Amino acid sequence: PPSRSDNLLFYTITIVFLLASFTLAMIVTSLGLILNVVGATGSTMVSYILPGLVYVKLFEGEGGAIMAGAKLQVLVGCGIIPVALYYIFVS
Repeated sequence: PPSRSDNLLFYTITIVFLLASFTLAMIVTSLGLILNVVGATGSTMVSYILPGLVYVKLFEGEGGAIMAGAKLQVLVGCGIIPVALYYIFVS
């Protein structure tokens, strides 16, 4: 069974997320910006960053061109996110 401190941590994190979501919902008048940010970060992470990271972690210690490509893929993904966010907030 979960300990008392585990339950306290769970409820604290849950309440913080609920309050943050509620506050965001009360402040934002259009969800378009929020959806743009979520799309720019989420799709880049799923398409570029996570596959590269999974490969790097699964084949740790190995070298070669495929490992270099996986690391490059992660770096490119980390570069795409700020560029996409810049264009979202500038336009």
